[in-house]
Amino acid sequence: MKELAIRQALFLTIVMTLCQSRFYTTTSSSRSVAMGCRKRWSKWFSAVPSFNFEFQRHYPEVALSLINGTSPQNYEKVLNRQLDGAFFTGDFDMSLLEIEVEIRDKVVLLTAAEGQDSSEIPSIANAAWVVFPKGCPFRTASEEWLRSEGTLNANLIEISTMEMMLNCVQAGLGFALVPESVISRADNRLCVYPVPKRYQYATTRLVRRKEQFHSKAFAAFAKCVKEELRVR
Repeated sequence: MKELAIRQALFLTIVMTLCQSRFYTTTSSSRSVAMGCRKRWSKWFSAVPSFNFEFQRHYPEVALSLINGTSPQNYEKVLNRQLDGAFFTGDFDMSLLEIEVEIRDKVVLLTAAEGQDSSEIPSIANAAWVVFPKGCPFRTASEEWLRSEGTLNANLIEISTMEMMLNCVQAGLGFALVPESVISRADNRLCVYPVPKRYQYATTRLVRRKEQFHSKAFAAFAKCVKEELRVR
């Protein structure tokens, strides 16, 4: 009887594993996929017609949700299974996560063009700084840079979107650290300067949890992101 019970338990385990495998590798492509994004990425997906067209053309059964959040929030939500995957920027413990896409951004110092000598890096010590909420790696880099220059109580103007940040800098309200990819070189209202080597690059990653079975919906999303980035 004991041997029979063991065999029955083993059989049930195998059946449950096969059912779970079938769900994730076959039927999960028909479910929704929730992706954590920083606001500039969710805007990018909305603004790139080819991405949306290709994704919906190839995977019409997948309902895609882009959920805005800071990098730390996205990281925690992926670990806690509140998101299928996420984009985040900065250094985190990746031991429980699988990296699907990695994008390296050059970081630059941005100021208003008016009143600036574009050939000289301006003094950062007495400037106001336009920053995102706490948790943003660009804000962290700005604060670390200021501390290294002896500025402990900088004047910070906190905003929530990249558009607001660029508008504030254009108006001369403060400096900002931003990815070079968000700047239009045709905008003569802005001056762009290099930053110290330590802050020169930021890496954004698209990740999912490390699990034996993973969503086909997420795999479809990651594939479209890779193809779109390769085209661009």
